[in-house]
Amino acid sequence: MGLKEDIEELRRLDVQAQALRTKPGFGQPDEVIWQADSGEDLLLVEADGYGGASVQEIEGNYPVDFTSKHERAYATEEEACGVARQLDEGDIDWDDIEKGGAGSGESEDDEDLEGDEEEDDEADEAEPDA
Repeated sequence: MGLKEDIEELRRLDVQAQALRTKPGFGQPDEVIWQADSGEDLLLVEADGYGGASVQEIEGNYPVDFTSKHERAYATEEEACGVARQLDEGDIDWDDIEKGGAGSGESEDDEDLEGDEEEDDEADEAEPDA
């Protein structure tokens, strides 16, 4: 297949994927499906395209120049939107989420954090006591 045919196939598959996401009502990948100003920051929910979504607290000039202060992934868009609303209304805060309380969901970074803890433990064991 040449480049032209590859591009045509990609377009066809994109249309098919968009149609498949529409049936169950999933947002498109990286689509902002909920947002609210939260003081100086912005709370938003971004769909992953497969029914899940992440809640983010954004600082800066979104979407051009910004930093994500907090982010947590959830299995469903509904769960993510519910947590975002609770954050916006002050019912929970990021400490609650990070401690595994209300709205803790599944972090995309959980595996990395667990690996870092193991490395830290190994480093502590290797250091002689002073």
